[in-house]
Amino acid sequence: MSDTLRTYRSVKKDLNQLFPRKPKGHLAQAVDTLAWAITGIVRGRSSCLPDIANHMPGARRESQVKKLERFIQNERNDDRCDYLQFSERLLKALAKRLPRLVLIIDGSVVGYGCRALVISVLFGGRALPLAFHVETGPKGHFGEDVHLALLEAVQAIVPHGIAVTFLGDGEFDGVDLLARLESFGWEYVCRTAANALLIADEGDPFPFRAITPAKGEVMSGSVRFTAARYGPVLAVAAWREDCSEPIYLVSNLNDEDAVLQAYRKRGRIEMV
Repeated sequence: MSDTLRTYRSVKKDLNQLFPRKPKGHLAQAVDTLAWAITGIVRGRSSCLPDIANHMPGARRESQVKKLERFIQNERNDDRCDYLQFSERLLKALAKRLPRLVLIIDGSVVGYGCRALVISVLFGGRALPLAFHVETGPKGHFGEDVHLALLEAVQAIVPHGIAVTFLGDGEFDGVDLLARLESFGWEYVCRTAANALLIADEGDPFPFRAITPAKGEVMSGSVRFTAARYGPVLAVAAWREDCSEPIYLVSNLNDEDAVLQAYRKRGRIEMV
């Protein structure tokens, strides 16, 4: 038996276990296509349809690409019903092995003229996608309402009682998002801009860059964040020797070393 066929059978067996009865008809066909798609991603180490099709049996690759396209575009296949249940199963399994889940949010350009917002879980040096939102448009930021909607979808499938650390870059520093993370009881570390406003005690607002450290140094302090005076949060400015500029972070952690240690994990966002 080939490694590809062995992977496919293992994937399909796990997918079928999600149903109370063995799938039949259209559902069985959908499960079979999904199993081959997952197999193609795993074996081909790529999420491009032609690469996935290379690991599917039978007809020409062009026919298999068309099959995958029809599956993706089928209105009966909904991500919340057909994808999030697998994400929930993944998180339950990881929660038994890990003391803490690390979630990473990121936006990027995908396909032709589209952009995606993805929340992933970090495991084994990889970011495994849990939930996503895709829309047409050039590279750019999503609205905070989209951030919050995706966050709520993921929070609903996170196992109760598991500790969570949430990491984001400069797009994900909205105070509504930070407040929502706080309400979940999650730790967060999010990058922000050098011109983001900080407020110490009852003083006047000042830009984050006003506490820029020297190269190789770190500065931090408890402040209120933005003109909304959200917080208190821990503001951390760090400038590594090998970087051309510092980074500016806000967190609900109370230790700058813990903030930096957590944010280093955000570099593992590539879905490979």
